[in-house]
Amino acid sequence: MRKKWPFDEKKYLNEILKYIDKCNNNGHYANENKDIHTFQLIVQGKDNRGLHYATMTVLKYLDRFGSKEGYNRKDLLKAIHFLIYSLYAYDNHSFKDEKMNNNENK
Repeated sequence: MRKKWPFDEKKYLNEILKYIDKCNNNGHYANENKDIHTFQLIVQGKDNRGLHYATMTVLKYLDRFGSKEGYNRKDLLKAIHFLIYSLYAYDNHSFKDEKMNNNENK
């Protein structure tokens, strides 16, 4: 019988959720009152700024993996976190016209 999570994906997903909870609750990416997250401001901008910012930040963390503080596992978690921001920006704030055109052509 095939294992449902052959690469322990569920374990890693739980680790990612804990990491994101910690980031979101410590106010690291928020204002003083911890009520506005920096990415909320960026993603509201024009020209798909949120999507571009998030995807470039993914590249930043992957690029520095191995060079800043060695092979720092935290850089991989940060990259995954910003990849989730990328999905959010794509689904909620980006390319609305192009997505509609692509769906019409199918």
